[in-house]
Amino acid sequence: MFGLSFSEILLIAIPLVFLWVNMKRGRDEDERQAGPAAVSPPSGPEAEDMTACAVCGVYRPAESHEPCEREDCPFFKPV
Repeated sequence: MFGLSFSEILLIAIPLVFLWVNMKRGRDEDERQAGPAAVSPPSGPEAEDMTACAVCGVYRPAESHEPCEREDCPFFKPV
């Protein structure tokens, strides 16, 4: 009663396949024109070098010379 014949299925499938192929081709051309620089992920924050405290073992930034709260901290203490 409501069945689709083979010709009706083809009349629906052919335009869908045509649209899918053209959309895929357009997307591929856009990626090719943009080049590899546009596809690369954004860079995040850079890593910071850390050093362990010789007394307590807490990791601190390597460039930091601020003392911690311990009395026997080996880092420079302002007078």
